[in-house]
Amino acid sequence: MANRPDVRSPSTRRHTRSSPTRPETEQFDDPEQWRFDWEQSYTRDQWLDLLPTTGGLTALRPDQRAEVLNAVGSAIDSLGGHFTMKYTTLAATAVRAGTS
Repeated sequence: MANRPDVRSPSTRRHTRSSPTRPETEQFDDPEQWRFDWEQSYTRDQWLDLLPTTGGLTALRPDQRAEVLNAVGSAIDSLGGHFTMKYTTLAATAVRAGTS
């Protein structure tokens, strides 16, 4: 198994408050939302270790998965053997009304 990639610090951190109106039930205070944009660099081997654990590939037969991994490995090799993936992580919370 390849070394774990280093996660870069979030490049942008935004904390935004959503709509000032409460949901119709009024059981919760206004929700809060956070957004974290970040990047992760991967080598070919790191990505190929991770890829089979993701959604679409888990359902493939072993021969199909090997074909996809070979094609992806070749594509990463054509990029110099590494690439950087951009991610966005979203979180939302709401406090039950009357508890804050």
